[in-house]
Amino acid sequence: MKITARCGECNEEQSLEVDGLAYSKFVLREGLVQNLFPDLSASERELIMGARNKFGYYCASCWDKMFPLEDEELRPVGLLISWLRRVTRRQR
Repeated sequence: MKITARCGECNEEQSLEVDGLAYSKFVLREGLVQNLFPDLSASERELIMGARNKFGYYCASCWDKMFPLEDEELRPVGLLISWLRRVTRRQR
């Protein structure tokens, strides 16, 4: 199954082939993305979450530009900032 998500920064569309059953389980919230797709990279799993949520997705290139530190402790802060930017853009 092919899924797509659009980057909230550069507006580029990214696609990925995934297992349809696993994606269906993820959409229905029957499992966590890291458990349903353990062989995919973190950026590929971000794309899966972006495809499901339809917002808050940033491609790997833009993510690295916005958050140059790859500190796992800062990751939740980065996700919150991404979400806030997206919400703010929608309200304009």
